[in-house]
Amino acid sequence: GKSTAVFEILQESPDLYYTDSYRGKLFKALLSYMASDRDGIACNGVRGTGLLFLHCLKSGEQCPVDLMTPFTRSMNHQSSEVKELLASVISVLARSQQESLSQELLKAFIPTLVNGTREKNPAVKSSSEYALVDLMQMRKGPAGQQRTLALLDQGMRESLQEVIAKSLSKVASQVDNGDPEIDNTILS
Repeated sequence: GKSTAVFEILQESPDLYYTDSYRGKLFKALLSYMASDRDGIACNGVRGTGLLFLHCLKSGEQCPVDLMTPFTRSMNHQSSEVKELLASVISVLARSQQESLSQELLKAFIPTLVNGTREKNPAVKSSSEYALVDLMQMRKGPAGQQRTLALLDQGMRESLQEVIAKSLSKVASQVDNGDPEIDNTILS
């Protein structure tokens, strides 16, 4: 439906839709999709918002603050599919940059993903762990991890250190499978 069309437009030609004249309508649509209790629509909202953030990162723009909190709160959605997709999208965003993401994005994404590692669903947990490894660029060495830990308040720093010790070091040493697939319109 409409939510699929919006995310496809943002994937293929974000410059056409992310303009001053459409920005308000686009934000309103993405916000309503992410808030949907229907899994497919919520997933398309997360995909679309992630693709918009990716466009902003590639073009040097700031990611829209109005969408950040609803995007990260998608980890609280009732559906494991939405939660897993959120972690995968964050992983794609982290991998799109040579350097670490901005402090603002790291501070927004890290708590969300740490919560994701506590999920019972193994796919959500695993996706969150991989996204944390990508965010902190742990496969490139310890510098990203140290930089990220320095940004966080005491409680979140301790939580992240616990996750690093428990599972992330092992995940970082495994073979990199490349970017996660977030486009469900591709038939295989």
